[in-house]
Amino acid sequence: LCGNFNGIEGDDFKTTNGLVEATGSAFANTWKAQPTCADQAEKLEDPCTLSIESANYAEHWCSLLKNSEGPFARCHSVIDPAEYYKRCKYDTCLCKDNEECLCAALSSYSRACAFKGIILGGWRQSVCSYEVSACPGNQVFLYNLTMCQQTCRSIADGEKYCLQDFAPVDGCGCPDNTYLDNQDTCVPISKCPCFYKGSYLEPGEYVIKDGERCVCRNAKVQCTSVTMRMKSITECPSNKTYFDCNASPDWTSQTPVQLRCGTSRTDLYQGECVSGCVCPEGLFDDGRGGCVKEEDCPCIHNSDSYNHGQSITVDCNTCTCQKGIWSCTTNVCYGTCMIYGSGHYITFDGKFYDFDGSCEYVATQDYCGDKNSGGSFSIITENVPCGTTGVTCSKAIKMFIGKTELKLENKDYKEIQRDVGDDVHYQNKTVGLYLVIEASNGVMLIWDKKTTVFIKLTPDYKGKVCGLCGNFDDKANNDFTSRNGLQETNALTFGNSWKQSSVCPDVTEEIKPCDLKPHRKSWAEKECSLILSEIFKICHSKVNPSPFYDACVHDACSCDSGGDCDCFCSAVAAYAQECTKAQACVFWRSPDICPIFCDYYNPRNECEWHYEPCGSNVMTCRMIYNVSTNFSVPYLEGCYPRCPHEKPVYNEETKECVAADECWCYHNGKPVIIGGEIPTEENCTKCICRPSGSIECTPIPGCPCVINGTSYEVGQTVATIKDGDICTTYVCAENGSVVPGITYPCPLTTSPSTITTSPGTSTLTTIVTTSPPVTTTPCLRLICDWSEWFDVSNPEEDGGDYETYDAIRIEHGNKICTAPENIECRAKDSPDKTLEELGQKVECNVTYGLICKNEEQDASIWHLCYNYEIRVNCCEWHGIPCGPASTPSSTPTASSVTTGTTVPTTTTQQSTTITTIPTPTAITTSQPTPSVTTPVTSASTASTTAPTPTPSESPTSTTTTTPFSSSTQGATPTVPGVSSSIPTVTSTVLPPIVTQTHSPPPSLPATNCECTWTNWTDSSQPDRSDVNSGDYETIDKINNSSFVCIKAENISCRAKDYPDISLEELGQKVECNVNTGLICKNKDQANNSHVSYCYNYEIRICCTPNKPECIPSTELSTTISTPVSHSTTTTIGFTSTVSSTAATTTPTGSSPTTTSGTTLSSSTVGSTVSTTPVTVTPTAGPTSVSTSTPGPTPTTSVTRPPTPTEGNCLAMV
Repeated sequence: LCGNFNGIEGDDFKTTNGLVEATGSAFANTWKAQPTCADQAEKLEDPCTLSIESANYAEHWCSLLKNSEGPFARCHSVIDPAEYYKRCKYDTCLCKDNEECLCAALSSYSRACAFKGIILGGWRQSVCSYEVSACPGNQVFLYNLTMCQQTCRSIADGEKYCLQDFAPVDGCGCPDNTYLDNQDTCVPISKCPCFYKGSYLEPGEYVIKDGERCVCRNAKVQCTSVTMRMKSITECPSNKTYFDCNASPDWTSQTPVQLRCGTSRTDLYQGECVSGCVCPEGLFDDGRGGCVKEEDCPCIHNSDSYNHGQSITVDCNTCTCQKGIWSCTTNVCYGTCMIYGSGHYITFDGKFYDFDGSCEYVATQDYCGDKNSGGSFSIITENVPCGTTGVTCSKAIKMFIGKTELKLENKDYKEIQRDVGDDVHYQNKTVGLYLVIEASNGVMLIWDKKTTVFIKLTPDYKGKVCGLCGNFDDKANNDFTSRNGLQETNALTFGNSWKQSSVCPDVTEEIKPCDLKPHRKSWAEKECSLILSEIFKICHSKVNPSPFYDACVHDACSCDSGGDCDCFCSAVAAYAQECTKAQACVFWRSPDICPIFCDYYNPRNECEWHYEPCGSNVMTCRMIYNVSTNFSVPYLEGCYPRCPHEKPVYNEETKECVAADECWCYHNGKPVIIGGEIPTEENCTKCICRPSGSIECTPIPGCPCVINGTSYEVGQTVATIKDGDICTTYVCAENGSVVPGITYPCPLTTSPSTITTSPGTSTLTTIVTTSPPVTTTPCLRLICDWSEWFDVSNPEEDGGDYETYDAIRIEHGNKICTAPENIECRAKDSPDKTLEELGQKVECNVTYGLICKNEEQDASIWHLCYNYEIRVNCCEWHGIPCGPASTPSSTPTASSVTTGTTVPTTTTQQSTTITTIPTPTAITTSQPTPSVTTPVTSASTASTTAPTPTPSESPTSTTTTTPFSSSTQGATPTVPGVSSSIPTVTSTVLPPIVTQTHSPPPSLPATNCECTWTNWTDSSQPDRSDVNSGDYETIDKINNSSFVCIKAENISCRAKDYPDISLEELGQKVECNVNTGLICKNKDQANNSHVSYCYNYEIRICCTPNKPECIPSTELSTTISTPVSHSTTTTIGFTSTVSSTAATTTPTGSSPTTTSGTTLSSSTVGSTVSTTPVTVTPTAGPTSVSTSTPGPTPTTSVTRPPTPTEGNCLAMV
């Protein structure tokens, strides 16, 4: 009965069955020590209403508890006396003016204060003074009695009755160094008797025990327990037997062991002997008058009985009865805060309290730290007086979500856009009598368009919110946390701390409208007794009606300036809504009591709209097209349509029943009429809503280009990009695309010039002597790159660590871009630990950087911020060459290029060509670029042999030697008497990438090891109603009995219901990967305009046969990968420096030779890159020229099939 002492008040009514009961009587009945006792019913009437004399007597004496000048005033700041005052009046009236009950109630407050360390000495001088003068014998009255060493028997029983932290109590006790004996006399320890076998031995008295002589001295002697036997007499109906204590002399004090359903065998309590019907040994009392086997035990919840195997829903969990014990799922449920009537609050953690303040107050928000801490929402309630007594009720609600402010007032709402905040989408709809607003950040507000507001939050906000609704951490005892973080004991102090304006006056006293307007009290109690009546009987055991009845009386007394019925009806409706939530539907409205006129919505001669007290499951257009929602909207009372078969769907926007193909479209939860335009982020695209909620998008011809927010007409120059000595203009083309325009040589220069093509990303340094016109076709591409790590602040000097963008720009200039796309933060001394693992309070925000304040850190861990560093990711447009390049020049050009990496946003098959042509005729061959994932972990040298035969001549191999971290100087080899043609190549060069592959034995025919496709497999189905569900068709679930899949070489995925539609056309966010299989998550489909859940997918895989000749050998060879048909996402995270010397071709002799040298300086990288060999079309000439770099390093060769004429390139993608 005392609860479970876990700090969570909300589950103190938890029974051994595992469920929380709604009322005290239902809870207490489960803890009966004797099954023969009758269950107690809940008493709902107030005993003070039965006698005016009793009420006046109770009010006179119990008001001492609240008197600020009274004997209990010293404790008011520690313990609010309001609850004790209510209990005192209840007990005193129930006992009919009996001072015993009054004194017990006052004493309970005194005892609670003593537990907090405040001893209220002397409070019995004015009341309950009988005990002070009635101390027997030589005892004295004390206010600080403890259990330690006060009685003779406590000495004998040792320390088990002596708790050092026992709260002091008041009463009669012994003076110091004396002890209470069995005659209620204080004696010294030498005169204490001994308690032995149920009787007392005088000091010095001897007994014989097991042949030993024992004596009583200083209250101590050895004791044994009583032996128990069982005797049964069959005088009971059913399968019980009657046990008679009087006929069983051996049972002097205890009843036989009784097993009861719902209690464990080891947790039995043996009370005093009570005659009655008991179950035979081995059977369990089922609580319903019968005896059953353990496996047939029923379960009890809220006074209802459920048989083994039955299930019930408790909040968001399902509980199943198993052998008398509830077994429940462990889902984390949404939190709900309720504000209704004249200042009544029920917090997320279930704490009831009243607060009447006339101002704007924070109901709840997640801005709960210092001024720099982030937040996504705030809900403000504006309270105004709603009567002459001074009580207040909610007039308006303000909801701040991101940049949007919603004001709910006068039965409607309006939207106000602000300049600050994130983009948070929301949707609104009318459900019954209520307006429901749901935001995409997990906040829902339900408003009855009067004074009642429900606020629902997803479990992500647990412990992260604050305000009048509490902190949502499951602990009701800390809900009174003020704005400055202090725990308050008084609702007034707590509420005042959350006012929005300091101009508003503080609330200094709790208003009792029924005391101020006593003529309204009897009317209020009569009307509100509806809550305690038979009408709500089905709900009384599920939701405790007492606080709702008190609130109803309070409101009915206060609304004395009009709107009496509104106040009363809102209070009853609040209780009815809680009943609906607990699955107790109550038809409480009538033509006389708070009627609802639903026929107003019916056209003449039609009867479509009806009042539904617990909501309706009518099918709506939003449901059909799965407009994403974080919540299941609770059933809300109100007017609902009953749609006919020919028009089975309710359109919430037009408030009409329609056919399914007449539904509107929904974009980000907002409705769009059929034929209306839907906003899209895609440039030059127009999307129209079509019937059945489908969306049709078409390109717009002649559409302007929009670059960085600036609009350009078709044909207008967007930008001019300088790349070395080449200048290229980019112009706006059709459909919003940007294409290269005119390419021309930049002005010549004789001194080195540096052109920054991307701040902080790449710098091209070119030394040009003379250069004829060069032709190239550049491309415009978005290049993203991470910056270096920045550390510009010291926590020991700056009061914290402030790695802000402004501070970094002061020290490092333009090394950091103006609008970073992403940010990474880490501690400099612990770079491998996440910020969560470090445990400090620190803000890492892509908008401004990192902020850590010393004053906010936990001094018990470390009083200063750690030294942090940050880096950012920036994306900018750049011109890069991607077409035919170069004409011959007579002067060699050495270029050093520092490049950032290019990160494509989609995975496509690239084709890149750079061709060097020593003759006036250009021959270009494009080749598909393979993509391989390659971790480069050590220095290596790649040697490529690419034979290129020429008619009537022998081919000569071309060798390119590329060591890592070395230096190669450009060279111009010549032959006496023969001119040299040196082509100038402007390109971004990537070093050859080395990859390790398993090579099968070359002698085996490839056809024997071709992969075999499995059948289509569907091993998982998504749960459409669960946002955390999805479709997980993983490879390890496939079990084909015909063979074992040694290696999956390919995979095919499709939607089971749409087998002919590609994944791209379906438009869902889904991963189809040969390594893992298919993964689709419902929560990833939230922004999908069609459906918010995963389709049901199926997969098949192509497996290498389980044959010895197909199993890969253990020998490894390192090769440059040849082109493959598929590509994977490119993610490269390094910056490299490349020096290149153009290939040299000498037009003499009959052996074509091409040489080139490339030097790379790079760090260890894991990346996906594209590579193709480089070949130069030769002319006749037998001269061989070679350039190589020193150092013996391991090499790898790849031989490709002969190609007559080929132009290939090595490029970074």
